[in-house]
Amino acid sequence: MSAQIQLCIDGQPTRREVARLGRLQRLLWPWARAARGQAGVTCGSWLRPARWVHTFGARGPVDVVFLRADGVVLEVASRVGPWKLLRCRQAASALRLRPGAARRLGLRAGMALDLMS
Repeated sequence: MSAQIQLCIDGQPTRREVARLGRLQRLLWPWARAARGQAGVTCGSWLRPARWVHTFGARGPVDVVFLRADGVVLEVASRVGPWKLLRCRQAASALRLRPGAARRLGLRAGMALDLMS
């Protein structure tokens, strides 16, 4: 079962939400679909723990944001194509976002994200 989590960027709440996926949903992604949030707009999935992220079976590109345990952005990979495997050794979690979402949200290395449940 997935839970919707509000995304805060540098301490500022956004209307964007990410789905916290369970282990089985993570393995089955992209076939597992998160439920739509009531208040916000679901823009992706929060994967924890995640030192690697795959796009196997994806139908198009995705953005991937790797995060430290304290929520600081380590790396942003934009428009990663299907059938790719990305890795970040220092990452504690990752966001898998719709293509172009990282740019629209202004995400870059060093920013602090807060995922409020």
